[in-house]
Amino acid sequence: MKIKKRRELILILFFILIIAIFSGCSTVQTHLSTSINHYQGGKTLGKDNGRAGLAFSAGQFIVTKVKPIIPEVGSDDDFRFDVETKKSKRPMLNVFFQLGILDRLDFIGEGYISIEGSIFLMSIGGRCNLKYQINDLNSRFGISLMPGIGYSDGLNGSTSSSGTDIPTPLRYSTNLNASSNAISLEFNVPMSYDITKDVAVHFGLNLSKYYYNVYSSYSSSGSSSGSFNESNKFSAIYFNPGFSFGFRFNNTYPEVRIDFVDDDYVIYFGLAFKFDKNSDKK
Repeated sequence: MKIKKRRELILILFFILIIAIFSGCSTVQTHLSTSINHYQGGKTLGKDNGRAGLAFSAGQFIVTKVKPIIPEVGSDDDFRFDVETKKSKRPMLNVFFQLGILDRLDFIGEGYISIEGSIFLMSIGGRCNLKYQINDLNSRFGISLMPGIGYSDGLNGSTSSSGTDIPTPLRYSTNLNASSNAISLEFNVPMSYDITKDVAVHFGLNLSKYYYNVYSSYSSSGSSSGSFNESNKFSAIYFNPGFSFGFRFNNTYPEVRIDFVDDDYVIYFGLAFKFDKNSDKK
């Protein structure tokens, strides 16, 4: 009788262990960064003039948690993923260049990267803008129109577990993966006023729209095997006007940007260093 109770106790402990294993791999996160600040005044560089820069900023960071919802045996419910997205700030490194195509028209290219926890856990992306100055090129005041498009690829999340089914002797394994990416469309109106040749005040209005895609996959093998994939798309969720304020002293550009989301606001800040070639316009 005691031996039978011991066996039952061992089986119960094994079941608890299996539940713990499944619970440990039941949720993954995917991280995605997008660049917010532009460090741009209202003036273009002029034809054939160039500029390159390096910036450190607090960029927009999207954390998405993915959890598989597995229906009970005999249930009519379908398998699904529970997806939860939150917005925050993380440190970001930006590199960019700007080239004067015409006197009034510049092309701007940018790449950015954020590191989360380890140098091997990174989110990367890029963005390009066209900048067209609409007022007098010789005025101390500058105003431009600057549309742009960007793409970000997020840090993938994955977890897995393996063991032995009870009471059958079959081996089992589970795998849960999540990845994310985003396409951004934006329209900016940068403005600036030259106090002196080397000092200027920058400000501007920004309008951005993001299209997020979160891809989730779950697979299992053993007594209950199968695989499930799902793509969750979010659009117009972060459709938000923003306001930026910057200051130029020589080639140093600190900038603060405020984004209004729903009934709240988020503040982003950064510092850029620009290196001009054949250009006296800022």
